Amino acid sequence: MIYDLNLTPIQFLLSDASKKELDYLKEFDEVINEGMLVLHKHKTKPHYIIQIQPAIEKFILQAAVSTGISIADYGLSPDFDQL
Repeated sequence: MIYDLNLTPIQFLLSDASKKELDYLKEFDEVINEGMLVLHKHKTKPHYIIQIQPAIEKFILQAAVSTGISIADYGLSPDFDQL
């Protein structure tokens, strides 16, 4: 079995649109923007950032609703302010 040990660095960035944009993202190009998920690629290195927006709580609620999952079934409040 052959393993590829040349791993590409990937970071997850949880962001809130109401917060200031990070200077670090200026080193990246936006490759894909699918609303709640944005893929950034570093301009010169094989580094990627997957940005989740809006805030993770809203992201989870929106993703659950769009897939027909009731988070109340898992003991979580469907109210954003109570998450």
